[in-house]
Amino acid sequence: MRQQGNRCETLIYERQRHGFFNYGKSPTNEYFIKTSTEMDKFLSSLGFLSGMPSVEAWLAGTDQ
Repeated sequence: MRQQGNRCETLIYERQRHGFFNYGKSPTNEYFIKTSTEMDKFLSSLGFLSGMPSVEAWLAGTDQ
């Protein structure tokens, strides 16, 4: 990735199984919120998004 001029970040969420971050996977959507917020911040840092992460506001407007 670095040789090609790309940036890659890895976040580890210990003791989580595959798909742990999917919407609806847990009653509180804790990891959906955490991972979506980190994704928003990463994409914003690359210039693909602007503004603050909005997953919590979006989630508040869903039926959950």
